[in-house]
Amino acid sequence: MIVKLLVLCSLFAVNVFAQGDFTGIKNLNGASMFLSVRGSGEPLLVLHGGPGLNHSYFIPFLKKLEEKHRVIYYDQRACGQSSTPSADSISLKFLIEDIEAIRKQFKIEKLNILAHSWGAVLASHYASKYPNRIARIIYSNPSMLSRDYDQEAAALVKQKTTAADSVDRAKIFGSGTLDTRKYDELLRISFRISAYDRANISKMSLNLPPNFLEANRALFNGLMKDPSFNSDMYKVLPTFKFPVLIIHGESDVIPLPSIERLKKGLPNAVYIVFSKSGHFPFVEETERYNEEILTFLKN
Repeated sequence: MIVKLLVLCSLFAVNVFAQGDFTGIKNLNGASMFLSVRGSGEPLLVLHGGPGLNHSYFIPFLKKLEEKHRVIYYDQRACGQSSTPSADSISLKFLIEDIEAIRKQFKIEKLNILAHSWGAVLASHYASKYPNRIARIIYSNPSMLSRDYDQEAAALVKQKTTAADSVDRAKIFGSGTLDTRKYDELLRISFRISAYDRANISKMSLNLPPNFLEANRALFNGLMKDPSFNSDMYKVLPTFKFPVLIIHGESDVIPLPSIERLKKGLPNAVYIVFSKSGHFPFVEETERYNEEILTFLKN
């Protein structure tokens, strides 16, 4: 009787995870992954930026998407509330298979992916390996897919950095040992450089975990040892036959030529510019951002 009860409870738990909202840890692909699943409808997997951030900065700006879709947020390994595995388990190979593990967990035949910033690099690697598992991709303010634009990006950052930004950054570095709170401040300084209205950055919640420094160090140590981390992903774009939406904020410090190259390389892409946004249009033009994505996913 006890065995039967345990089996029923287990099945019930799986069913709840499969059908309803869920926030918590799931063991996937050898790591403890933090997921937050909201809404109902056709699934949409969200890939956060960084590397090293977590899904928190999307909340609550994608609320309209959650009303029409089952939005699956997760923290990538060594990010947020997900675990930091051993060094030999941190590479693009594992990050790609984490996505595949999530797809299988939710029994999704083909994924809709919303990939922001660095998430676009990860989405491209996943799509390159699993092209038949993609329904649509939304590249939101995508990072460069090769190292060809590093100097141009650095020049844009320098151009948009104010004297106040430099002073604020120097104060933090001169205030002693860096902790999670100080890293939060440093990140916000870098984000306001890439904003249409700098005040909008204060609306975002980063929720850096207490182990942010250690996890971030482990993440970069693993990725920098991975030869594929710096590979040129523009070369694989012509093989992507699924629909793609490219979103670019006019005030972003991502070089426009890299976006033009992305658009040119994709055979089935729609390109939208947000004139009153920078790197985070879901924060600066929330309503339009949600509507454009809903329209794309519907069509």
